[in-house]
Amino acid sequence: DIGNIIIFSDLNGCINLISEDGAKVPGFTPAPLAPEESYIGNLVLAEGADGTRLFAASAGPGGPALLHGWDFVAGEGDSLHLAGIDGYPRSIPLGPRDLSGDLVLLGGEIDQGEPGVEVCVFAMETGRVILAGSERVLFDRKREERITALPALLDLDGDARLDILYCDEHSIYAVAPSGANLSGWPRNINEITPLTWEAMPAGSVTGLVSAEGGCVLAGSRHGLLFAFDQRGMPREGYPKKMSRDFGRGIDIVSHDLGIVSYLDGPNVRWRSVPLIGGGTGWTTLFGDYARSAFAGPSEGWSTTADDWLSVPRDLVVYPNPSRGERIGFHFTAPEEGSARVEVMTLTGELVLSEEKLLSGGQDEIIVSMTGAASGIYLCRFVVTSGGRSVEAYRKLAIVR
Repeated sequence: DIGNIIIFSDLNGCINLISEDGAKVPGFTPAPLAPEESYIGNLVLAEGADGTRLFAASAGPGGPALLHGWDFVAGEGDSLHLAGIDGYPRSIPLGPRDLSGDLVLLGGEIDQGEPGVEVCVFAMETGRVILAGSERVLFDRKREERITALPALLDLDGDARLDILYCDEHSIYAVAPSGANLSGWPRNINEITPLTWEAMPAGSVTGLVSAEGGCVLAGSRHGLLFAFDQRGMPREGYPKKMSRDFGRGIDIVSHDLGIVSYLDGPNVRWRSVPLIGGGTGWTTLFGDYARSAFAGPSEGWSTTADDWLSVPRDLVVYPNPSRGERIGFHFTAPEEGSARVEVMTLTGELVLSEEKLLSGGQDEIIVSMTGAASGIYLCRFVVTSGGRSVEAYRKLAIVR
């Protein structure tokens, strides 16, 4: 155990390890690149069952671009060295223009159906995004639009695979490991709300997922914060002016309390964003703000309540008008839960309440109002599943 170490690449094409007291790590001999080659972009660490691994990209003038992978191997005493992972370095299909700007690497168990881990390479200047598996390139997206914000990984659709989030000059993308856009994405932020200027995503994109659903956050150059659910729909109340400029990124620092931090000019600010309370986000399980750590695997998640949102919308009350002998509330329950019907007068007086456990599928609650007077009544229909309730209201006419 040698404590904390700093890992960095230098202009000579070497990987360096420095201990927390500023000394070189004993026994570590950097492996230099070939002449005129250098490392490009960030270094990323993966910690898992196979130990700690380091990944980096390199290129020389005009290419080719290479993806490197090493295992950290402990030697005698406190010594440490890097051993190349089988199959690395490997070529990644980036051209000279792709390499003219920064590269950003994100990695992790992005697709658990693939062997090993995956590394996503972002060519920030050209908008090219390549997902490299341990045995093959899983996708290669060429957009020809500059990426303007640091990307992130997030299991946005709950399928236990990490999705790729990134922004170009106009839009926010959510991409599956297959390379296909997720349903509802991309979203052009200038089509969300009328603006007198053209908003550009900036800084970083981040997000979280919970039983309430997914939430993607991205800021703009003019200090607007945009928030979307997992289907790309804008969250209520957003975009919201929160800063002069989100060009230096935004981070969720407390998922339970829904607190974000960002630089506003020379000042660091913390703001509450209640819609993101709770859940798992990019900076907890799925990675870190500096984009230096691999994302952890996702176990998947479900938004039971989202499936139930269609239940109150499609609720049918029949017959209506009714004589009151037999009134049915017909609906389809996607899974187990409970339902409750309350019938009130227009002044709020409760006339009846009926509750039923649900096993899933088509269902109905039957009530009788034979003793009720003629008139208009308000029906409240509530379904509950997974600790969250949704409700709907209908008017019912009783005619004698």
